[in-house]
Amino acid sequence: MPEIFGTTLFGPITIGHLVGVLAVVILVRVLLRLFSKGPAESKHLVQRQCSACRWSGSVSKFNLTCPKCAKKL
Repeated sequence: MPEIFGTTLFGPITIGHLVGVLAVVILVRVLLRLFSKGPAESKHLVQRQCSACRWSGSVSKFNLTCPKCAKKL
């Protein structure tokens, strides 16, 4: 098997070089996909709008209190 990686394709480029480059490209793509994801929306957040101060945004469904004016939502 190691003799296959030494097979010359184009000048000094061997199959081993191509396999190495392919492995690096796949690794970089996996890492970029892993770190480029935005923040995951939590199962415990709900969208609400405060009727008192008109604030709107995400709050915990276990504590439905406006973060701006502290009224119950």
